[in-house]
Amino acid sequence: MGKVYNGQSKLTIELNTWIDLSTATSLAIKYTKPSGKTGIYTALQRGNTKKVYYDFQTGNIDEDGTWIFWSYTGFPGGFVPGEPYKVKFYNEGT
Repeated sequence: MGKVYNGQSKLTIELNTWIDLSTATSLAIKYTKPSGKTGIYTALQRGNTKKVYYDFQTGNIDEDGTWIFWSYTGFPGGFVPGEPYKVKFYNEGT
C-alpha cells in the first residue's frame, strides 16, 4: 500500500476480528487520533467473514500522524475489542 493522506476519502479500512460475527449485535471500528482524541465509526461485515470495514467519508481523516484503529464487536452480554492497527497519514505533498 502506498502513502495515505490527511483529508483523503475514497479509502476503506478493513480489520480482521478473528471471531465469529454471526451473533454480533453491533460492529464498530474505534480509533485514537495522533492528538489523543478518540471516536468510533459504525462498521459493516465483509461478506460472511470475520472481517469488518468502514468507508471513510470526506473529513473523517483530519489529522496527519499515526492513528490507531481496532474493531469493537458487541454481543449479547458484552463487547470484544480487536487488536490495534496503526496507520500513518501524511500531509499532501510530503
